[in-house]
Formats: sequence, structure tokens, C-alpha cells
Amino acid sequence: MSRLKNVYNEFVDKKEKNKILINERIEITKENRKKKTYLINFATVAAVMLIAIAYFLNNNSNNVLKDPTQNEKLVKNEYVAYVKINPLIKLDYEVFCKEKSEYCEEPIVVSYELQNDKAKEIFKDVNLIAESNKFNDVLILITNVVEASGIEARLMQIHSTWTGLSAYVDEKGNKLDTTWTYSVWVADNQKELNELIKQVESELPDGVTATEKQKNQIAGWKQIQQQTGDKCEGMGGNLATKDAYLKCVNDKIALYQPIVQSIKDGIINSEADIFNQQKKIKEHEDGIKEYQDRLATEPLQEWLPDGHACFGKVCYSNHENYKEAIKSEEMHIAELNELIKQIQNNVEVSKIELKEAQKLLNIFLELKKTIK
Repeated sequence: MSRLKNVYNEFVDKKEKNKILINERIEITKENRKKKTYLINFATVAAVMLIAIAYFLNNNSNNVLKDPTQNEKLVKNEYVAYVKINPLIKLDYEVFCKEKSEYCEEPIVVSYELQNDKAKEIFKDVNLIAESNKFNDVLILITNVVEASGIEARLMQIHSTWTGLSAYVDEKGNKLDTTWTYSVWVADNQKELNELIKQVESELPDGVTATEKQKNQIAGWKQIQQQTGDKCEGMGGNLATKDAYLKCVNDKIALYQPIVQSIKDGIINSEADIFNQQKKIKEHEDGIKEYQDRLATEPLQEWLPDGHACFGKVCYSNHENYKEAIKSEEMHIAELNELIKQIQNNVEVSKIELKEAQKLLNIFLELKKTIK
């Protein structure tokens, strides 16, 4: 009986233990199921996010491919800008822009010209595009050199034939660590400029020709006269006080007076050059007369190259030498006459340029008389 009871008790204990093990396994299984559920949910969320990211990237990629400007050809555009502080510097620059969109690359200065004596004096040892030919870098270099020479660069003006330059300088220039401020006048209407160039051509005297560069220069003066952006607006405009108005007018006079004087000096120098060339022509004409007199008065003499008398061999004569000398003198006279003609032509063109520059200066000289 006791043994049977023991067997029964062992059975009950084993049953309880199995029950506990089963319950533990059930708990473990439930925990594993929870973990699996978490993992499945996490994997699902991650998969959704990956799909969303992939869709976004793919969609963006498709948008780039569908961008109508993506395959647009870049077109080179050539423009001119005049940087005015006194010195006066002309910058020839180019910009590559897409054909239909508004996208343009950074303007690049391809060449420059020192326009007046002050510029030639200050920048004689400076290459403006040696280190960098980016437009803004060139502006900074100009400013630094000008200020180092003792000229205040606070009133830098940029006169340009590209509308986009104004926005470009506004956008980029304000971020530059420089001391200058500027105003931008833009001669952006190419049709208007072309009309002015035609007007210049019609005003040239008979027989006078101007280069494209000269015609553009004269047309530029005409165009500046027509632009209110290059004139002081006075009281009631953006200049609130009489002092500010007077200062603006004086600054303009200081800007244009040296330009006018430079053109006048150029004309005076050219006319002096014509006089000097005419003196040379007179000297050659005197030489011709001398050789002609010798031909008429000296007897024919012949000799060998070594100076001995001629005895039927190849001979040289004094008359032949005089004739060759006359031809040489005539050739020099023809060359000098052609040179004089070219100088006279340029003088006539410069006079037209002077007339337009003087008109521009007179605008501010007359304004100054009205300020009381």
C-alpha cells in the first residue's frame, strides 16, 4: 500500500512538472510569437520606407529627365561693360546661357581696355585677368588697385549691355568682402543699340569710315544720354537733400570730364601727328626734286660695281640710281599720304565721339547751374 502511494505521488509530481514545463513552453512560444510579430512589423515598416524612398528617388530622377532645359544647348553671348570710377575701363566679357531657360553661367572677362590716361597710369603694371577672369574677381581687383592709388571707389558704376549682369552683381557682389558700392546701368535693349549704331553710320561724313568698335562707342554715349539711370534724379527722387543732389551731380561731372578731355587730347595728338607726317612728305618731295635736277644736269656716268670704268660688261649708271631713288621717294610719299588719310579719318570719328561725350557732360554741368 505504501509502495502504491509512492508510485501515485511520483506520478502526480511528474504530471505537475510536465504541466509546469508545458506552461513554460507556452510562455516561451508566446514570447517568441511577440518577438516575431515585432520583427515582422519592423520589417514591414522598413520595407515600406525603402519602397517610399526608392519611389521618391526614382520620381526625382524621372523629373530630371523630363526637365525641358536639361538638354538645352549653352549659347555664348558676348557683351561689353564700362567700369567707371575714373579710371575708366572697358571690359569685354562673355556669358554662356541656355537657349530657352534663364540659366546662365558665371560671366567671364575675355579682354579689357584702359580707356583714359588715369587708367593707363594706375594699371600700367597690372594684368586684370591674369589671376582670375571671373567678372566679380576682376571688379574686386580693379577696386583694390584704385583704392591703393588713393582714389575712393565708393561710387563705382557699371555700364553694361547685358540685363543679366545687374542681377548677377546684386546676387554675388553683396556676398563679397569688399568696400565698394555700385550702381548698375544696363543698356539691355540690343534693338535700340542697333538703331543707334545705324544713326552713327548715317552721321559719318562722306568718305569717313568707323570701325565696329568706334561705332559701338559712339552709340554707347548716345544711349547713356537717354538712360535716366545714369542721371541724378534730384529733389523728389531718390536723393532726398540738396547736398545729396549736388554731390551726385559733382560725381558725374568728375566722371565724364576726364573722358571728354581724353578724347580732346587724342584729337590734338592726332592732328600733331598729321603735321609731322606732312613734314616728312615735304622732305621726300625735296629729295625727288634734287634727284630730278641731277638727272637733268649731270652727264651719264657708268661704272663697274668695284668703281672701275665700264668696258662693255654689266654696268651701273648714276642716272639709273637717281631714277631708283626717285621711285623710292615716291613710294614713301604714297605710304605717308595713306597714313595721313587714316589719321584724318580717325580724327573725324573722334570728333563725333567728343560731341556725344560732351553732350553727356553738359547734362550735369547744366544741372549744377540750377542747384541753389
